[in-house]
Amino acid sequence: MRASTFQKLTLLVVAVTLSLLGAEALLRGLPRPLGASRLDAWPWLVFDPVLGWQNEPDYQHPNFRIDARGFRASPFAPPTGRMAKRALRIVCLGDSRTLGV
Repeated sequence: MRASTFQKLTLLVVAVTLSLLGAEALLRGLPRPLGASRLDAWPWLVFDPVLGWQNEPDYQHPNFRIDARGFRASPFAPPTGRMAKRALRIVCLGDSRTLGV
């Protein structure tokens, strides 16, 4: 008895779904975030359940500083006086290359 195309497709979908669910259950069962051992070289990163990894606020490194908002910057006061309207703050989003380590 030969299986129809519909039966083969159904079997494929069920097999892929069960495989993905099994992988998800395995990953959720790990005691720490996957890849945490690779982050020993970057101690300023902390695990965030939504973002994955983010800069630790107020982290002090010998070569740079992470501010309270998680940006690589020194604390700054908003500009005042004539230049307040013309002030521009640039934010660069990216990975370790953007951080400039």
